[in-house]
Amino acid sequence: SENDKIHLSEDVGTYSESNHLLPYISTEDAENSLSILQKLLRALKSEHNSVYKGVLCARFVMTAGGPKLLDISAGFGDPEALNVLSLLKTDFSHLCMSILEGKLWPSIEFKKKASVCKYLVPVGYPEKPKIGVSLSVDEDKISKAGAELYYNSVNIKNGKLYTSEGRSLAILALEDSHEDSEDLVESAISAVKSENIFYRKDIGTIGLAQKAMKKMEEIQNV
Repeated sequence: SENDKIHLSEDVGTYSESNHLLPYISTEDAENSLSILQKLLRALKSEHNSVYKGVLCARFVMTAGGPKLLDISAGFGDPEALNVLSLLKTDFSHLCMSILEGKLWPSIEFKKKASVCKYLVPVGYPEKPKIGVSLSVDEDKISKAGAELYYNSVNIKNGKLYTSEGRSLAILALEDSHEDSEDLVESAISAVKSENIFYRKDIGTIGLAQKAMKKMEEIQNV
């Protein structure tokens, strides 16, 4: 299947609904996941007398008993952060300063939009990516379509773009639904031309969401 064409050593796409959750994640599951992180930070303070200031990226696995913490890192997730920061309305620099000062910003606002982000990667990624393949990117076309473009791992030689070892670039869109966002991303991707570039077409689609929801039902009914 297409899902198997890229062995996901790094994420190549993310999406969220306008409520900033995934279609198969309930508000209760999200709150329980947050509670796990809060307990971790309280333990860090009580057991090691250390107050964490910064960004956390956590991965959870869903079980019949609810969400379980899989791993955690002190930094931004990629591409998850692209979705989150594109939705952020509050001045990010103000948030950073409040973290440094140990204060909670009174109100953090996010756009009530659904988001879809897809990475375009070299064929063979991640094991044997084709390096040095030329890329043609019509940035104006992507911008006029209403999508956002983020370069990641590319080389520039004589004014031309070439693929490198990692994920080449990401295209992101914000719309009222993840279906509309996905349609916009697909339209913007047509502005990228290369003989050896690949991306997951299923990310953000109804089909993928339905597949995940079915899997979630199976887990909860164990």
